[in-house]
Amino acid sequence: MNSTLVYKNQRDQYYIYDDELYCLTFPEEWATNHKPNTGPNECDACKHVGSWNGVFIGYCVKCAEVYEFNRGVGFIEIGKQNTYEHYYMQQKRKKIPITIDKNTFIEKNAFNTYLKNIHPDDVGDKELCDSAILVNVEYDKQQKYPTLLLDKQEEKLVYILRQILQKD
Repeated sequence: MNSTLVYKNQRDQYYIYDDELYCLTFPEEWATNHKPNTGPNECDACKHVGSWNGVFIGYCVKCAEVYEFNRGVGFIEIGKQNTYEHYYMQQKRKKIPITIDKNTFIEKNAFNTYLKNIHPDDVGDKELCDSAILVNVEYDKQQKYPTLLLDKQEEKLVYILRQILQKD
């Protein structure tokens, strides 16, 4: 395998394969063997919702289905995985058979497998991207959740990001 481990602050942060940054606990076998049109280099949704603090942590829900949920159940938003209820309703709406039971679906959740016991602050590199701030800005823009209390430096960053998002 041609991956490179990156060390920062005396602690492993991520590894690099094919010019993409991966969470250290993301299986290297998967990183080196994406199916066509899946993964962070070939799927924009994976790149966006499947990353945390600048590193890839999991497939989007559509790509997770390509792998029949054997590589996780998929992310539907930044830091938020697919739920069985969401999956069930999508399948019913599309009139597609339910192919996985609730307990198996829960067992295959990334937070119950390769991301188990991993704190979000220990994933990736906040200097590349601080996903917690990004998520709060997106939620605030959508008026789903109140913005968390932030220090002055974070407030400036949120202000700048809001200005950028409002231009779009």
